[in-house]
Amino acid sequence: MSWSSTLLVTGCSSGLGLATAHRARDLGWRVLGTARTDADLARIEEAGLEPIQLELLSTSSIESAAEEVLARTGGRLDGLVNNAGYSQLGAIEDVTRDELREQFETNVFGTMELTNRLLPSFLSRGEGRIVFISSVCARVPVPYLGSYSASKAALEALVDSLRREIRGSGVGLHLVEPGIFNTGCYARTTAHFEGVSRSRTSRHADRCRAALRQFEEELSTIPASRNALVADAVLDYLTGKRRSARRVVPGPARVYEIARRLLPDGLLDRAVLRRRGGDL
Repeated sequence: MSWSSTLLVTGCSSGLGLATAHRARDLGWRVLGTARTDADLARIEEAGLEPIQLELLSTSSIESAAEEVLARTGGRLDGLVNNAGYSQLGAIEDVTRDELREQFETNVFGTMELTNRLLPSFLSRGEGRIVFISSVCARVPVPYLGSYSASKAALEALVDSLRREIRGSGVGLHLVEPGIFNTGCYARTTAHFEGVSRSRTSRHADRCRAALRQFEEELSTIPASRNALVADAVLDYLTGKRRSARRVVPGPARVYEIARRLLPDGLLDRAVLRRRGGDL
């Protein structure tokens, strides 16, 4: 089959990553997708995509994945979607240094290391688009997702700096900021919280559990179209329909962003607390 363009999507076995991959393939893109486990890699292959093993906590895995991608594509990537990541649930005062480091290793350090290994293939041709899945939490942090919010804020700062450093190269860097949506990373969020709650006590434990229940209830009511909406935002960047530096996906995330711009910090704090954890 003759492909129009080649795309790599990280965290591609479910949720937004898989939705984005399907949309791209429907438009004629050749899609390579990464996952951590053999079961997820098999799921990617069953979906008609090309699986690549990737563990963002491991430099050797990142190096191997980048080399395999470039070998398979002949050094030509037209798009990269940095979607892989996860969120930790817990109060800031309970987070250990190792837990915070792991959150950043996956969402920031690993993501940027992979990007930097693949960036020369984009720069050498002077074209292509790299999209980073961030979160509105990067600009409106919420209670009990502080580590995740901080990792996304750090990611956005690095992407903004890199975009300015390569300005004029022909390569586009873009951030997509969704709110809550169905993705496999929330299963990892739940597993992390349950493990932490069993191993230590916290004065925030009840509120964290309530926050987790709230997330789970919201996830159960989110329509499948929400993932499609985010995937469409990603494809708009990959296809050149949109060229802005970032986009907040319409929906609840847009409400948070508008509130951030309009409300003073004190009122914003109250609004966020009422919505996320203050009166749970």
